[in-house]
Amino acid sequence: MSPRRALTIALLLAGIVHIVAILAIPGTASRSAYGRVASVTDLFAVTLLPPDGSPLPRLDPSFVHAVCRAEFGQGAAILSGDLPPVPWMVSVVDETGALGDSFSSAGAALPGVDFIAGSAAAIDRIRSAVPVPPAHRFHAPVGTDHGFILLRVFAGTGIERPEIEAAVRRLRCARYDEAG
Repeated sequence: MSPRRALTIALLLAGIVHIVAILAIPGTASRSAYGRVASVTDLFAVTLLPPDGSPLPRLDPSFVHAVCRAEFGQGAAILSGDLPPVPWMVSVVDETGALGDSFSSAGAALPGVDFIAGSAAAIDRIRSAVPVPPAHRFHAPVGTDHGFILLRVFAGTGIERPEIEAAVRRLRCARYDEAG
């Protein structure tokens, strides 16, 4: 085999190994978004995230951020309660860090949040059990067994940040069966 051909084969193999290694990083990372949130939160509890952005970096500091960590493989989780009349958004994040369904205060019929996330089967059971669900309730199917509900509440208005944080702490995060 000529040296030129050997070098070409070696470079191709090195390129393939490099691409495989890069593609494998997200699946093998031990500190995913879910892993970082899981290390500082309890299951089915509203946890305010610190304003410095840890454990989720690059969060907008003009918002109060909170999470409700859940095990969607065991059913559904509900995040509900009243919030001040400021813009807010709630999203579901699965254990891979993928952002799922979201909704905001602009789409809510009431001044509070009523968000249920769970496996597709659990969401189907919940929807079929309640023939006419409340207009203010939102459902989000999740494709993994673990994840969290991320709440962002705008704190750059006349309402003080401590008041918003207190309202967020009063929210209910529970297994849907327990919350009703």
